[in-house]
This record gives sequence, structure tokens and C-alpha cells, in this order.
Amino acid sequence: MTDENKDESVSDANPHDLREQFEFAHAIAVAMRNNCPTAEWRSWEDVPKNVKKVVMDDLLVSILLMDQ
Repeated sequence: MTDENKDESVSDANPHDLREQFEFAHAIAVAMRNNCPTAEWRSWEDVPKNVKKVVMDDLLVSILLMDQ
């Protein structure tokens, strides 16, 4: 797997993009914590399919509410 962004640094990134990425990561963490409060997932691949579905549904609702 090649790193497509290896020549870019964080300081070169658009701050708005970084904020959106942080907000998205936070939304994922909240959705995971709400659905699996005692689990600590290291990778999205480790998450069971039924939990992924619930988390994705929660994220969709969060994103739709943010857009309003």
C-alpha cells in the first residue's frame, strides 16, 4: 500500500478539512461508544457487521442533522 499523501504535511492542509475530519472521527467514536460501550476496537475490520450497520445509521442521522 502506497502513501498517496507522503509529500503533504499537516501544515499544508486546509484547516477546514482537518476540522471536518475531526468532527467525523468524533461522530464515529460517539456512535461506537453508544452501541458498544465496553468494547475497544482497534480497527473497523474488527467490528461485527451488525454493529457496523447501526454505527453507519447513527452517522447518517448525525450528518443529516449537521446539514440542516
